[in-house]
Amino acid sequence: MTVGRETVLLVGATLLGSVVIISKPLLVTSVLGIVAATITAFAWADFGLSPEVGLIGAIAWPPVVLGAWAIACGYIQ
Repeated sequence: MTVGRETVLLVGATLLGSVVIISKPLLVTSVLGIVAATITAFAWADFGLSPEVGLIGAIAWPPVVLGAWAIACGYIQ
């Protein structure tokens, strides 16, 4: 694939993702929570309590917690 075509696909996917995030924030937050929980469960099964699970938690859970906080405060409806 050429660089120009890859750039167009990346920008298009980013814009589409942004539209979905802005128009359906409750859905996106819910999906993020499900994905974060799944990733954490698989990592826990593979690694147990380890630095890898801590790293996955540090990466995957902050957006979920922030989204849940925004829902609880009424910023996301």
